Amino acid sequence: MDSDLQEIYRNYAQAYNTITPYTSCHREIVQQVVSALQGKQKILDAGVGTGIITRELADPNRIIYGVDLSDAMLSFAHRNLSDLIAQGLVHLSCQDIQELTFPDNFFDGIVCINTLYHIKDYQKALCELKRVAKKDSILVLSGPNRDFNLEKALNHIIEDFKKQGIYKEKQNNIETVIEYNKQLASSFMKHFFNANEVVSLLKETCFSDVLLHHNHAYYGCNYLVVAKS
Repeated sequence: MDSDLQEIYRNYAQAYNTITPYTSCHREIVQQVVSALQGKQKILDAGVGTGIITRELADPNRIIYGVDLSDAMLSFAHRNLSDLIAQGLVHLSCQDIQELTFPDNFFDGIVCINTLYHIKDYQKALCELKRVAKKDSILVLSGPNRDFNLEKALNHIIEDFKKQGIYKEKQNNIETVIEYNKQLASSFMKHFFNANEVVSLLKETCFSDVLLHHNHAYYGCNYLVVAKS
């Protein structure tokens, strides 16, 4: 990971970890991820961040492997998921999703949220996700769409917190998230796809059975695609 990007996440991780669970867009996408991966027993969280989605997916009958390139995000994930790690239900590692160390046909579920847009060779990353996916595995993929509007998304976040009556309590963290999201958007968002474009890309990598696709995630700023290999 680029050193400048590492620094952004280092400064951003705590605030992100604090406010994300309170945002309606996050809760909605978590519900869709959990539903899509129901019954899956070996899951890859590709871009685990601070472990928020992994926590929601945790179940005594499944094992989750979380990978990320941000040392700061992984540090928070280790703390947030320490109980699950101790039980052997979660394993975390620093890995690039373009070059995963897992064997072929290893996972029956993969989730990759707001990660692919960072990666220069996104096709290589998708092929690698396919490589580690078993037959009939489920992939949940989301990222900024072609209608991505940072100001719109950030204003929705502020309204979320005001409606919940906790804006003032969380204001410092919200302002930090806003500041670093602007930096991410200006320098590190490399790819914007609409859902139909993602579907076409996935068909090229054999995730050909599309179960769900739309551009309504994250206040209409993200695509969400659920596909089966």
